[in-house]
Amino acid sequence: MFTEYAVVVQAFNKIGQGPMSEEVLVHTAEGAPTMPPEEIALNTLSSTSIKVSWSSPPASSTNGVIQGYKVIYGPSKTWYDPKTRDSKISAETKTELTNLAKYTNYTIQVSRG
Repeated sequence: MFTEYAVVVQAFNKIGQGPMSEEVLVHTAEGAPTMPPEEIALNTLSSTSIKVSWSSPPASSTNGVIQGYKVIYGPSKTWYDPKTRDSKISAETKTELTNLAKYTNYTIQVSRG
């Protein structure tokens, strides 16, 4: 779990304690989000482009700072074949897929980057 801590260091010996350092904020290592992006929406822009938008996973499941999202897409008929898929990274909660084939159904998957 991603946790923030305030750390202060103080030296001491048998005579007593020295002054405290200034407080420093640190985080534990981040973990992968435990929930997927939500509310995925697709809007056709043209015969060869689609706008994909979504909401971030719930804050309680992010386990750190989300740096981006990965959108994987490909023709539905050949979705099982990774060679026919493409992907796009987005730092935002939306992206546009362009240069798609006309008259083709696509399968689209959104995950954290």
